[in-house]
Amino acid sequence: MSGVRRREALFGLGALAASAAFMRGGAAAVQPAGDKAVMQTKPAEKPQQGAGFYRFKVGEVECYSIGDSQARMDPFPLWGENASEEAVAAALRASALPAKQNLMHFNVLLMKTGSETWLVDAGNGPARAEPGMLMKHLGTLGVKAEDVSGIVLSHLHGDHFAGLMDKDGKLVFTNAKYFLNATECEFWSRTPDLSKTNLNADWKKGMIEGAQKTLIALEASGKLNMVDDGAKLTSGISVKKTGGHTPGHQTVVVESGGKRFEMLADAVHHYVLSFQHPEWHLHFDYDAKEGARARREVLSRVASDESLVMCYHTPWPGVGRVIREGDGFAWMPMVWEW
Repeated sequence: MSGVRRREALFGLGALAASAAFMRGGAAAVQPAGDKAVMQTKPAEKPQQGAGFYRFKVGEVECYSIGDSQARMDPFPLWGENASEEAVAAALRASALPAKQNLMHFNVLLMKTGSETWLVDAGNGPARAEPGMLMKHLGTLGVKAEDVSGIVLSHLHGDHFAGLMDKDGKLVFTNAKYFLNATECEFWSRTPDLSKTNLNADWKKGMIEGAQKTLIALEASGKLNMVDDGAKLTSGISVKKTGGHTPGHQTVVVESGGKRFEMLADAVHHYVLSFQHPEWHLHFDYDAKEGARARREVLSRVASDESLVMCYHTPWPGVGRVIREGDGFAWMPMVWEW
């Protein structure tokens, strides 16, 4: 793996450190045939599409969008901090959406390549206000926590990492290696400067405490790896640093069989506002101006190369394509395929 190195010690954290079986297909059945018993083997059945996950392929890589949770949020100022409340409401109204309490989803990516099983982020976990359903839906799919061999963390916000630990603070995915951008790791390991955000003091405090608690647990596991922009994690899977949302926010790129797919994570948020107006600031961005720049850059790239993409917060399953529309872009969801 190029651009990947083991995380041996955390900067500035020393003082802080004081399932169900796969459906039962394949079982042999005995049926009479005259005076003889004939062994017949049922073909293995895949779990029903839509039961908390959506299955799709990128070349030879089998991918799944796992529905983790949902929440209702007021669009202003969350998705238009530098716009007027009237402008945000008008953009929503033009798409038949309410000006208040828009639904936001949380979509975790699962990838199977060869003998490896990978996750991108781990959802909300059991303890947050919007409890995560990742483990339940992985179980439906026939995937156990110990089956996961690698987890890419797009960034260190709680709705992306809280599912790494159970209610007792123990890591859930005991056989997994963890991959986090080096800049992201170092930022949260020190004393994070969140002065560019308009988040209140309680939000900032909670974000820092959650990120540092998670880093301590990952470092103690001995399985935390820092990655650089463009690092190749395994055959056909690499990462791209975008920054903006957090200093080391990264997307995940899958290339297989001549196909390209990119998990955009939080580079893009709202399925109307963030696409039509990438220049509108996201309230949770570490650096809103840099976030807007990165958002337009990412959207331009995937629109130009016609990549299939997935977003963490667009309506589940959050898989689709991006097209150019006027001065902005538009989200084109993938047509559901059973």
